Amino acid sequence: MNSIVALPIAGALPIQSIAAADADPIFALIAAHQKAYEKLNAAERAHAVVERELQAAGDLFPSVTSRGNPYSGLPGPVSKTQADIDMYSPADLYPEDNRRDHDELSAAIARRDARHKPSQEAIDAAWEDEREALDRVVLAVPSNHGWGHGPAKTSARIVGCRRRHADGRLDRKLRLRGGRKGRC
Repeated sequence: MNSIVALPIAGALPIQSIAAADADPIFALIAAHQKAYEKLNAAERAHAVVERELQAAGDLFPSVTSRGNPYSGLPGPVSKTQADIDMYSPADLYPEDNRRDHDELSAAIARRDARHKPSQEAIDAAWEDEREALDRVVLAVPSNHGWGHGPAKTSARIVGCRRRHADGRLDRKLRLRGGRKGRC
């Protein structure tokens, strides 16, 4: 008959001894980074909701239909910038249409910016906080060297490895957000 026998693992520490051991200050830095990371994720989720609402209202990418060439038989061109309006509805030929299109596009941009910019600024602030917390974690050297590393081995090798990992994570996040490429 088979029976399961629990054998102690050599070198394993009981849970009580881990809890009773002096806590390494790096754990507080890791917890602070996790909190900052959660705030960043919350800001990104709130920004996504704002963008979905703006998209549903048609205000995320403001545009107007300009006059264009009325004799072409085609619908008027879509102007997404003030320069497009001046190109498709020149002020010297169509002053009223030009003025109306400029006013319409300016109002649409103002509606978008009133909702979009605050959420983008919240993401930027949360991202900076998360990055600072990550830097504090990366630059901290653990005081508990019970992981088989002596003090001389810990600083350069572990901090360098953490920095490369953090930079790689940052690069991936920036590429997803459309930000800068490359390392810090």
